[in-house]
Formats: sequence, C-alpha cells, structure tokens
Amino acid sequence: MHSINKKRRLLTLGALFVSACGGGGGGGSSGGDQGGDSAAPAPTTGGSSPPLIMSFTPSAGAPGQQVRIEGLGFVAGAAGNTVRFNGVTATVLAATTMAIDVTVPAGATSGTIQVVTSGGSNTSSASFTVIADATTPGIAWTTRRMGAPTGALAYGAGKYVSAGSDIRSSTDLLIWTDRVAIANIDDVAWDGHQFVAVGGPFTVLTSPDGLAWTSRTLPSNMQSLGAVAGSGSKWVAVGDSGAIASSSDGITWSDRSVPSGGFTTLKSVIWTGTQFVAAGESGRLLTSPDGDNWTVRNAGTTDTFVGIGSSGSLIVASTFPNSGSQQALYTSPDGVTWTRRGAGTAPILYDIKFVANVWVGAGSYAMFYSSDGINWTQSTSRIDSIVDRVVHDGSKFIAVGSTSNDSEAYTSVDGQSWTRVNPGERKWTGIARSPAGLMVAPAFERTQASSNGIDWSYGGLVSTGGVDPIIEVVWYPALNRFVALAQVAANQRVHTSTDGLTWTAGANVAHNGGLGASPALLVNIANWASGNVQTSPDAVTWTTRSIPATSALTKAVWVGDRWIALGLNGTLMTSPDGLSWTLRTSGTTQTLRAAVAANGLIVVVGAAGTVLTSADSGASWVARTAVTSFTLNDVVWTGTEFVAVGGSGHVVRSTNGIDWTAPATPYTQTLFGTDPFNLRGAVWTGSRIVVVGERDLVATSP
Repeated sequence: MHSINKKRRLLTLGALFVSACGGGGGGGSSGGDQGGDSAAPAPTTGGSSPPLIMSFTPSAGAPGQQVRIEGLGFVAGAAGNTVRFNGVTATVLAATTMAIDVTVPAGATSGTIQVVTSGGSNTSSASFTVIADATTPGIAWTTRRMGAPTGALAYGAGKYVSAGSDIRSSTDLLIWTDRVAIANIDDVAWDGHQFVAVGGPFTVLTSPDGLAWTSRTLPSNMQSLGAVAGSGSKWVAVGDSGAIASSSDGITWSDRSVPSGGFTTLKSVIWTGTQFVAAGESGRLLTSPDGDNWTVRNAGTTDTFVGIGSSGSLIVASTFPNSGSQQALYTSPDGVTWTRRGAGTAPILYDIKFVANVWVGAGSYAMFYSSDGINWTQSTSRIDSIVDRVVHDGSKFIAVGSTSNDSEAYTSVDGQSWTRVNPGERKWTGIARSPAGLMVAPAFERTQASSNGIDWSYGGLVSTGGVDPIIEVVWYPALNRFVALAQVAANQRVHTSTDGLTWTAGANVAHNGGLGASPALLVNIANWASGNVQTSPDAVTWTTRSIPATSALTKAVWVGDRWIALGLNGTLMTSPDGLSWTLRTSGTTQTLRAAVAANGLIVVVGAAGTVLTSADSGASWVARTAVTSFTLNDVVWTGTEFVAVGGSGHVVRSTNGIDWTAPATPYTQTLFGTDPFNLRGAVWTGSRIVVVGERDLVATSP
C-alpha cells in the first residue's frame, strides 16, 4: 500500500535536477580532450553537443566516495558518459542528461573532473580534492550514519529509495544520499523494472535504479497525485478529487479519473496480483483489472480508508473514523464484497504489507501483526513515532515514518520484534564521553549512545507531559553518570542516566543556556544578557552565583584546572572554582562556543572561524588567523593536534594551536536546496575523533 503523505510540500519545478549553483565545480573548457570554449547546450537526450559541468557534490572525498555531477548535455544511461578525476577514469553508476553519479576511482589525485560524451568533453573549473590519507585524525573521515528516509519508501534494484521533500537512496538504511534536491513527492514504488514517484498535479519521475531520475509529463488539468502502484506491466497513480492516471511504461500517462461527485481524495492504491484497488476518503473504493477501466465498489462506510494491503486472496483495508463513527478493518476476497471487522477495537493501520504468510500493519507509535489479516496483535517492541510506511526487501520488513513523523526506521525479520536502525533526521547538538568510553549525544528529546562511535543505540527522556528538548549532556564524575539539561515549558530540569538511553528526571534549574561539569561541580549558565550562573555538587541543590558578564553565555567548560565560560560578543570569563568569576578581554566580538586545553595552551573557537589561545591560564588571549569563515562549534585535542569542527562540514586543525589549516572533508558540499551538514559536537576516544551533527550525521576520523 502506498498512501498520500499527510503534509504537502512546496513544489519548486525548476530545481528537480538541481540548479547550477550547488556544488564545487563550474563549467570549464569543452570540445575535444584538449579543451575549447563552447556555449551551454539545451538539455536533450544528450550526445549531440558538448556536455557542460555546472557543479559536483561533494567537493572532496576518498576513493570509493560517490559524487554527483550536474550540468547539461550528458547522455542518458551510464554507458554514454566517460568521467575522469584528474585523468583517472571513474565508474559511472547512473546518468541522465542533467546528472551523473560516479565513484571516485582508486589512484585518483586532486584535480579537475572531465566528462566526455559523443558530443565532446567538458572539464570543471574547480578541482575535486581526493582525500588519500586514510589514517590521520582530522583528515581521514568515515561516515557512519547520514540522513534518513524523507517520506515514502520503496525497495528495488538493491537499494532503498525514499521520496518526499527530496529523493534519497541507501543500501543499508544508515547512509542516505540525496538524488533529487527539491521535489514534491508523496509516494514512490518499484514494480520490478523501475521506480516511479508521484506528487502534486505536475510531478511524475521515473528511475531504473533509484539514482538517476527523469521527469515525465502528466495529462493537462490533472488533479494532484499522491499514491502509486505498479503491476509490472501497468502503473496506476491516484489522488485528489478521485484522480486516477495510468501508464504502461511510467513515461506516457492517461487520465482515467472516475468522477466522485465531490472532492474525495483517493489516498491509496495497490496491485493485488489480479487487480488494482484504490481507496480513500468517504469510504471511496474502486477496482480495476487493467488500471484503465474502473468500477466503484461499496464497503458500507463513509469513513476514510487510510491503509490497504493484499495477500492475493484477501484484501485488508483500515479506516480512520469520522466523528461519531468507529475505526474498523474491512476485508474482501475479491474487492467486491466487503466485511467489517473489529469496529471500535481494530487498530488504525496506515500501511499494510503481506509477505510469507505474515501480515504487518503500521500504526501510531505501534506495529501490529496478524496471521490471517483479521485478528491483529500489537508488537511489544518500542516504537517512538507514527509509522506510515512498510516495505519488504526480501529478507526483512522495514517500517518508517514520514518527515512529519520523525522519519525513524525500524526493521523486523518476523514482523513481530522490531529494532530501530535509524533514529530519523536528527540534529545532534553535542556529544559527551565517560572515562569508560561511553559516548552520548542529544537531539531534541532523543539521545543516542555508543562505546565505539560506530554502533549506536537510541533512547530519550521520559516526557513530562510535553516535548522536553535537551539543551546539553555532560559526564559528571561525582555522580558517575551523565547529566542532561532539558527545557520543560518555561523551566529547565536536569535528568541523569548511567547508560545515556534511560533517564531519570531530577531537580529544576534556572537557566537554559547550557551545562558544564568538573570532577566535583556542575555549572548551569544563562543564555540571556545580565544573567548569572548556578552551581551544584549533586544536581539537586543549586546555588546562584553572580558574574561580571553582561552578554548571554553559550558554554561553560572545565579545562582541567579552571573553568572557562564563553558567550556572545566575545564574552569570556574564567574561574578557579566555578563560584567566583573574572571577566577577561577576548579581543573579539564574535560568539565563542567551545574550549579545550592541552600542552599548557587553552584554545577557544567560535563564529566566523574564530580561534583564540591563551598560554597564561586564560588571563590574556591572542586571536589566531582564521582559515575558515564558518562557525566552529567544538574543538578537541587528539594527543598530537587540535581539531575543531563546524558549520557546513568544515574542519580546521593545528599541531600547536597557533598555525591552522582547513583540510577538505566530504561534508562541505550538498545539493542545492538541501540543508548543510553542520558539525555540532566532537570527542576524542584515544584512537579516533567522533563527530555528530545535523541531518543525522555521525562520522569518525579516521
């Protein structure tokens, strides 16, 4: 079953394949291999004119890294394009006339990218940086998790494809790669031959592999389409006001709408093996043996059908009740005769899947299973979101929520026991580490924990009746546990945990600026001007301390022998004990965000690439030459060098804290129209840097 997303997204037609301003490369020389100027060709099937490279994403990566090249005049189909990285031929994964997906070849070195077609060649004006160093922290990077499903989900051609505000693909549900940057997709399906994605009154896209996508044309005056299904020889899409469109190839579409006498939306369509069944609002049901000719059926309800599935011999549909009605399941052996089941007690299922004698249903914060499609049992596994998609990849079920439902992904082999494998597209705002090596990162009200930076488990705060976003997590030696500061309505509260997953609510505190920990003291800072700090030895009793700062604070850090407090307008204070504070002259008006000390030097980083150092315990500060204009959010000492991480995937490093360089990372470029990979927190484990950030990014170096 494929159902219309509950939240429509803005359609930007001109950016389906990404505009020219998105990546690291620009159009350069074209013609023969030796170059020559050429005007940009109009987009065609490709090959008749020289290609034009407009951008590539990312702008850096190690051999094996996937790279998207975008422009005009490419040849549809991988075989029609030759791509070279500084002269070394790459493997082309997929191609349309406007985009090519390749992998960085072994043996490549930093330099320009060249695309060669039968119409000529073009070389990028910018260079791609090959990260050949596979071992040095701060230079070599490994992505452990990135992105999440973005809405509808399908599996085919050996990969998962998710479509919503954009289109992404993944082979493992952990690392998702953007394929189409700005879209308005409500559903995507695989029929054994190709993917088809639909959304709105204009959008149909097809792809043979989930990588390269081509826009198709719908009949004029078509209503918005929001669900699609394929039989292997016919495609059907349904949507608003009873809209139905069919296609034998996914390319050419015909309007097959059946007037409904109103604005009734068809929300779902499936292929049962012998017929298509479409269902939607006001109890609307239709069947068709061929996708072209449709018959209205009557199930005896005016409630909205929200989920539908079929085993081949039984169709099961779930309703969401109108006011005064009751939810129920409706079953049918043929799509003609329907039986109402479990009125008032049946689960509301937003998607239904049948595989190998097991029925699986997606519900609100719950998954359900059944052996007969009639009697359903709720899984005992914890589900933390409204799930509205279920697919099967040949070995397991995958259940996901749309972006409005957190985009979390769960898997199950038997349909009964479920494991969360992706926490959704979270913004991980920081990371803390215990002496034993356990790392915990917060994102809003959720947390993740890992002992190695590679394998993660997921937890979160117990709600106090609303959403309690976590501001900061620290390790506090005096309690031998993690302490989290969370916003609770207009107040704040601390929570404690030994494993970073299960949390116990504690005392209220005054400030929501942040939290710092020394071996024997917690410091809670204010994030408003003329605020103060609070201190506590036990996370229970808090004492207010006056401070000389008049700007909001962003961070309190224990650097081994003293406290450093940072804030807006270059605010910088020091304290030997957290009780009495001295305002220092930082020499900058930039916001300061993080600090670390090593080898007799304190290093502070902040906005606009700011780096400050102090060799006299924080009494005086020296500004160092910025090597990036992006905000630096955190900084660590690896034992041999300082490494700071920041906005749009930027990293800077220094062996002495004075002279800094900005090595390339795979995270500095994203497709135009997609959010950046802002790096928000970092820790050093003794063997690698672990970094967390936005768009569910978790990376290690090396």
